[in-house]
Amino acid sequence: MENTLETINIEGTEFIMAQLKKLTRKSRKSSPMDEVYAYHGLTKKQFNKRHKNNPSYLKAYDKEVLIVAFYNKGDELDWSNSDEYKYYGYFVMNSDTFRLFDVNVRSENSNAPSALCFKRKSDAIEAYEKFFKEIKESRLGKL
Repeated sequence: MENTLETINIEGTEFIMAQLKKLTRKSRKSSPMDEVYAYHGLTKKQFNKRHKNNPSYLKAYDKEVLIVAFYNKGDELDWSNSDEYKYYGYFVMNSDTFRLFDVNVRSENSNAPSALCFKRKSDAIEAYEKFFKEIKESRLGKL
């Protein structure tokens, strides 16, 4: 009997089932924050150690700052340029119904700290969806 490996084609790439199982196990262990930590040269353990003696709201805020910086990819916001928009989320803040209300735009001023302003609206929307738990914790404190 011939030994064949079962394969699957995903978007033009062939994977054997063992590879997919390994990728699946790895993805279950990781979170979207792992990519953010890696971008900043951190691990989750290092981040937690950095905030060992800090209140949870500072840790949550710092996590949100890291997320925004990850999406901005080093692009600086130019607050003297009225043609450059900056994006910031507005949220319904009731802990039972916490949700994104709108992503607003500002050019020369902000209703939020500059560290929480996105350069691109699409990045803001994606981040608020992908990192909903982290954003909620940042806005409402430890939940």
